[in-house]
Amino acid sequence: QHDSNKSALRIIGVTHVPVTVHQCSFRNSDTTAISIEDSANISFTQNLIYDAVITGFNVEATSDITITDNVVIGTSKREFENGVYETSAGFSICAEKGKSCENLTFQNNVSIAANQWGIVFPFNTCDSEAIKKHTGNSVFSSSYGIVNAAADAPCSDISKQAVFFSRVLAVFSMQNNAEVRVHDLTVVGNAEGINVNSGGKDERNFVHIYDCFISGNLFTTCSDNFPDNRPAGDTDADTDSPPAFLGNTCSRENFDCSSRVGLILSASLEKGKILPVSGWGLPLEDIRSESNAIASAIVERVTFSNFFQKCEDYEDVLIRTNHSASDMTPPHVFREITLHNVDTLSKLMFDNPKEHQTGTDYCGGFECTGLYNVLIEDTDGSLLGTPKGGSVRPR
Repeated sequence: QHDSNKSALRIIGVTHVPVTVHQCSFRNSDTTAISIEDSANISFTQNLIYDAVITGFNVEATSDITITDNVVIGTSKREFENGVYETSAGFSICAEKGKSCENLTFQNNVSIAANQWGIVFPFNTCDSEAIKKHTGNSVFSSSYGIVNAAADAPCSDISKQAVFFSRVLAVFSMQNNAEVRVHDLTVVGNAEGINVNSGGKDERNFVHIYDCFISGNLFTTCSDNFPDNRPAGDTDADTDSPPAFLGNTCSRENFDCSSRVGLILSASLEKGKILPVSGWGLPLEDIRSESNAIASAIVERVTFSNFFQKCEDYEDVLIRTNHSASDMTPPHVFREITLHNVDTLSKLMFDNPKEHQTGTDYCGGFECTGLYNVLIEDTDGSLLGTPKGGSVRPR
């Protein structure tokens, strides 16, 4: 396989016998390490993939497949002489339109140091049994963490995943889903945390984000003065220190001078965006669709931790407008928000219209003013810190 364009392991059209790959190692592939297409009854468990080009694990048009407890470390893009390059991923699971998978179990996998996408796969259809089979996956240190692809169900769901230290964006969706549910996610130390958008023409669009933990920074020094969270009567539990990203009494020393954003306000679009296959389609989060004015978003029972003013010219932001949403941003309702170690000045950031947002793709010969038309409503004061809540809009 060395110095060729072939995958280290390629399974195509295998349907008549079950295939199991368990506790194997794939290293230094010159292209995709594992490729599975048009097959059935495939099981990959507890395998290690190291230093692949383009994709560590690629699956297309396959049914009855189990992918659990695998680790992909290091995937790089393949560049050509003219500067064009192919997008790359740690795990690309049923991500191409028209090549969906049936009865997929995708659990407890880890992607580390992917050049672009950590995990790209279609988010689940809401209230489907698949939600229980796509859990516990983690991404560390990629450009984009978990990306929704090829999911055109009216309602899409992403839950029970974790993303750490993404260089660009942790969790992203811009598909044709009139409703998107985001819940039970752990998102820590990313340049931008959650950026999930709805897409559906002539439909009421809705984004619901709930029961998530979003932290801007990890701490290396914590005091001993933190809440005792031991179960009642448990005197033997180790309480020497809390988890590094929990609690609100940690020292603000030993952090890196970089800005973090927890949540990007959702945009509502008439149509979603096809995942690019080359670098020409980036940045991924750039919006080029018309907006859908019939839309709303709710954010509730979300914990934000460790967002604060840091070194000169660097500051964290809890919630920021989508600077690419030049037309409009739907109203966002916040309630039952928990804040740990969050500065007041770090709570909200409203972007001004950008000079480059002119021309036929935007508002013609002048800058779009949609970024001025933003409304955030805090119904119980848990976000703004006021007794009865309130509303916020750009000045």
